[in-house]
Amino acid sequence: MIDYRPYADDEEYLFGVVSTRFIAQGWLDGFDVMTIVRWKSERARIYFARRLVSKGAPTLDLGARSLTEALAAAISDEHLRSAA
Repeated sequence: MIDYRPYADDEEYLFGVVSTRFIAQGWLDGFDVMTIVRWKSERARIYFARRLVSKGAPTLDLGARSLTEALAAAISDEHLRSAA
């Protein structure tokens, strides 16, 4: 049985679980990235998911991992802009 209680409060989940996970492993999966997107802008989630996959990733999870690994490895905002 799945315990859905950790997902009841988006901010608690994002700032507690997701941020800790990102710091520990240096990347996030598709579920966590889409939770961030949904929290920021509900309307943008489908556009964002399609764009992430259109950048060459075969799945949303692999696209999310690639994006978040690049974010973790970025030295500065300029480094991110040149990689895009």
